[in-house]
Amino acid sequence: MSNTKPSRIHLTTHVINSKTPTFSFAIFSLFPRIQLDAVDMILKDMFSDGRLNGERLSIMIKCLIELIDAPIQFIQYISYETWIIGLCMTLVSFNQHEYLIKLLDETTLFLIDHLFNIQTFDNAFQILFWFIQYDKRIQTFRLLLDRLPNLFEQLKILNNEDLKTKIIELCHMGIAIHSEYNLSNEIILKQIIHNFPQPDLNILLNHKNIHAKLHSINLENNTTNNKIKNRVGIINLGNTCYVNSILQALYQCDLFRKYIFEQYFNEQILLRELQIIFAQLNLSKRPYINATNFVKIARPAWFTMNEQQDCAEFLGYLLDTIKDEEKKDKNASSNEIQRLFTIRTCQINRCQRCSTDSYQEESSNYLFLPIPTTDNQHDNLNSNQSAIPISVMKNGLKFYPASNRNSISNTSIQLPSSSSNTTLNLQFVFDCYFQKEELKDDNQYRCEHCQSLQNAERYTILQTAPEYLILSLNRFEYDKQTNIFRKVFTKITYPKILNVHVYPSRNNSILTKYCLVLIIVHTGYTLHGGHYYVYAREMKSSKININEQEDNDEWFLLNDDLVTLSSYEAMIENCAQYTSATPYVLFYKRIDEQQIEETEKIKQISIHESLIKQIHEDNMMYERESEK
Repeated sequence: MSNTKPSRIHLTTHVINSKTPTFSFAIFSLFPRIQLDAVDMILKDMFSDGRLNGERLSIMIKCLIELIDAPIQFIQYISYETWIIGLCMTLVSFNQHEYLIKLLDETTLFLIDHLFNIQTFDNAFQILFWFIQYDKRIQTFRLLLDRLPNLFEQLKILNNEDLKTKIIELCHMGIAIHSEYNLSNEIILKQIIHNFPQPDLNILLNHKNIHAKLHSINLENNTTNNKIKNRVGIINLGNTCYVNSILQALYQCDLFRKYIFEQYFNEQILLRELQIIFAQLNLSKRPYINATNFVKIARPAWFTMNEQQDCAEFLGYLLDTIKDEEKKDKNASSNEIQRLFTIRTCQINRCQRCSTDSYQEESSNYLFLPIPTTDNQHDNLNSNQSAIPISVMKNGLKFYPASNRNSISNTSIQLPSSSSNTTLNLQFVFDCYFQKEELKDDNQYRCEHCQSLQNAERYTILQTAPEYLILSLNRFEYDKQTNIFRKVFTKITYPKILNVHVYPSRNNSILTKYCLVLIIVHTGYTLHGGHYYVYAREMKSSKININEQEDNDEWFLLNDDLVTLSSYEAMIENCAQYTSATPYVLFYKRIDEQQIEETEKIKQISIHESLIKQIHEDNMMYERESEK
């Protein structure tokens, strides 16, 4: 492809030319046969010996962009935008910025035009996102801004909420990178900034850091030197942050980590691959690892490749699959995964006429907690929409605070669900889940004893105390008008200690305490959009101060391949602001004398020699790559 003559298609024109592309779409059938892990080294070798240069590689990338209209049967098996962005990164690695800038200028309008096509908008957006994240000039962002009004009008017609929210996030990133840009004359941008929660500060800082690294001379060395001891990231393969966050979360569960390391998984394909991932996270010298094989094996059949998914749904599916594989292993400790994670509840219905109880027992991998509403949750607040947003500087980053409200009249942008200034405590949200509920009027209970509908009361009790109590907050509610799940932005505080009443028998409860070990944060506006990352707590002592707050534990922010030191206070501050960052899944660990004894044993983890050898060989390869 890099030997082809310049394209016959004029990508810089606003009207898409209908001429046939230089290459047939069928060339995409070759790409799945190429190992992505090998591409980076192959391209570097070709650059080193002169078989490839910046001009030829930019021609190849342009040819690929021309093929964005490929029929689904050709393009469905290739990570299209991953290839294009990866090839652009090769131009960056070899300091071929002039060819990359020329490529941006020649293809940006072509990609913007393909945002209007439901078949191509996602690929076009991913590439444009990287282009704007890369470009030091304002030109690429400016081209998008010039077409925003028309784009939003088209999105209203197409009812494409997913793309709308992505465009909003893209605009915030462009503003953060180009802090010198004057917004005073941009009506559409003022609407976006004024009406929607500002994006997560961590995400904006991450975009700005990536932008700076893309223009750093020592791009790879910077990444290596910044590696935090004993912490490894996981590269995003294209909307796989939901997988990365769950992998980091499960690795953080020390009892589960010990179990995975010390078992032999011969026929259990998923558990074997998870064991390799855990060994890499524990022993690798790389700043981040690649989980391609795990994603292929672990992804549910109904998850569309390269699309964002619900991390809680993936976690439930993954634990169920692991339990199924565990049952097939005759040598594995029986029901260990159930002991660690399975929650057993019992729903009790009591007829108010005959006082007869009925029981329905269930088991699950996590509790799905509804967020209680308040009387003023859906109030609308009036404000002056024409006012110019006031910028705020924080951590060296320029951003524009949004109004904290649910909806605005007379605006073309429809707001996601939000609460007012009400702040709930997770302990309260958790306790509400087990409160008694009255069943009456149109919601009466059918009593088997009375053989008729009767008033009744219903409540749920927790029957077992697993080692890890996983909570998922119902952060998304269905919007009938737009047919999507909108984000619920209600503020919640997250205590380090959670009090849990467990009922070994139905009439007797035991107070069990759990300590917070991990939070998965969702940043974005819709269920199948946005981004996931993790705050993880590394406990230095097995003895927990159950009376709360002070500790000397380390906290880490695990954001795909980026790993940084953080703190509980930083997490609280970030999520307390009115941003799109909301904790979504929380891991709590049981604390009692038995658990403390088990924690002491964890320090004696033994990893199989074969795994140690495998990771050691990869570390040697990484050192050779770095030297080369």
